[in-house]
Amino acid sequence: MTSLAESLPEAIRHASKWRDQLLETAAIMGPSGDGCRFSAAITNGFINEAVNALASGDVARMLRAYENVKGYEDAD
Repeated sequence: MTSLAESLPEAIRHASKWRDQLLETAAIMGPSGDGCRFSAAITNGFINEAVNALASGDVARMLRAYENVKGYEDAD
């Protein structure tokens, strides 16, 4: 079993890779990639909140942030 302090950074890493892949796809698609750019922007907001929550040390905030970023799978 892993702790929140271990799981949250890992989930942030997965979400960041996912966001980067969305942005790469959007760049390839040109104007048709607006949906990918929108999804990347939403994901980026989740990532920023998760990073700030981790830095704050507020466990309740970290749990809420973890719920937002935990579903992203590795983009590999």
